[in-house]
Amino acid sequence: MTAQNLGIIVNGATGGICSFQHIENSLAPIRAEGGLKIGDETIMPRLLLVARDETRLAEIACHNNLEDWTTDLDAALENPDYLVFFDAAAPHMRAGILNRALAAGKHIFAAKPIASTVEGGEALLR
Repeated sequence: MTAQNLGIIVNGATGGICSFQHIENSLAPIRAEGGLKIGDETIMPRLLLVARDETRLAEIACHNNLEDWTTDLDAALENPDYLVFFDAAAPHMRAGILNRALAAGKHIFAAKPIASTVEGGEALLR
């Protein structure tokens, strides 16, 4: 069986839904259980938590046994070890942030809505 690390930038990590639903109840337990087994492979999510509140971010990282976190979104986007960008930050900022992640060559996953207008969403998809 082979193991593969999957680097995921988790933006908006201090938000309630993200910190509890996505990190504490999904991604951290997958890591604690040794990864996600798919056929002969094991995918291990490697998380880089990103948010603006350094104190809260450090608490969430510690609570979930995660070492990698930053308040510097630009540095996170520049890091080639993290190929996936998951955005759960403020919806009114999402389209701009997702465009930055795409420009950095990241694969994206986002909470809804992805844009504040249909036109903005279509532009993002293009």
